Amino acid sequence: MAEEYFTAHFSRKHQDLRLDAALHSLLSKDPSYENISRNSLSEAIRTKQVLLNGHMPKASTKVSAGDHVSFSHHTFKSVTPSLSTDDNLSIPIIFENRHFIIIDKPAGIAVHPASSLTIPTVAHWIAAHFPKILSVGENPLRPGIVHRLDKDTSGLMVIAKTIESYDALKKLFHERSIIKRYLALVYGNLISSEGSIDLPLARSFKTLKRTASERSSIGIRRSALTFYRLLRRYEDADLLELSPKTGRTHQLRVHLAHIDHPIIGDALYAGSKLLKQHAITSSRHLLHAFSLEFELLGKKYSFISPLPADFRSVLESIDETKITGYDGEALESLLQDMSKE
Repeated sequence: MAEEYFTAHFSRKHQDLRLDAALHSLLSKDPSYENISRNSLSEAIRTKQVLLNGHMPKASTKVSAGDHVSFSHHTFKSVTPSLSTDDNLSIPIIFENRHFIIIDKPAGIAVHPASSLTIPTVAHWIAAHFPKILSVGENPLRPGIVHRLDKDTSGLMVIAKTIESYDALKKLFHERSIIKRYLALVYGNLISSEGSIDLPLARSFKTLKRTASERSSIGIRRSALTFYRLLRRYEDADLLELSPKTGRTHQLRVHLAHIDHPIIGDALYAGSKLLKQHAITSSRHLLHAFSLEFELLGKKYSFISPLPADFRSVLESIDETKITGYDGEALESLLQDMSKE
């Protein structure tokens, strides 16, 4: 049987990128390769398993629009991880009906597996507890999953239990009809007590980072809009309520870093100086998805997640530094509602 090959041409958006970065960008759009890592691509190029314009290149070779790349499908035949039903996770269920589940994802748990990630994820937890959901959705590695939270972001997620609810929820997210609200503790004090950040995001092919800017040469820019409201002001930190109107990867973290108020504990976007020298420290970025509201199949739903212990502990530790006279009734009322069983 003849060996099958992947062949494609690079477009203008890949111009002047390193081959490994350009190929990663190209393959990430293909469901067969979406979990592939850039390291595995670099290794395949190094071992001469990838051809560029019929020649064996280096991973650092810059590509041009129209360049032709090819390799055997067998090169990455084992790159896609599979879900096991081993359950070593404890994930609280906030609500469940025949259409969907609302979970309260703890910080430190990734949503779905990738080639570089072998630890149990939310997807593994779904496989163990809800095996019927494995057939729901477009990707077997993301059963019932219609949105995601970063690994170290805690809070509410909705998981579809049926194909009907999956399609309906996906449409709601696409139409931006689901109201999501987050709590974030950020470095420094904002000038305005409320406002919006409207800046497109572009992906960096060199790192995991995203960049917010009016112009970008590093990738396709996607619109991103975040509303924020100050809940409580501390000596050198603000507690914010965030309402993203779009759901871009790292959106809240990138937007806040762009206005020079990154989220406390954000090792990717805050910078090492802040992490080491700021009086407030955290082992993870203090971002919590505390509220979800939507209408599905003719019924309205609203869910609240209490602050996790680590987030609450940091707030309690800095409470004495709050600025005298600041009206914190909004936060106190919010925390009361969130602490109710």
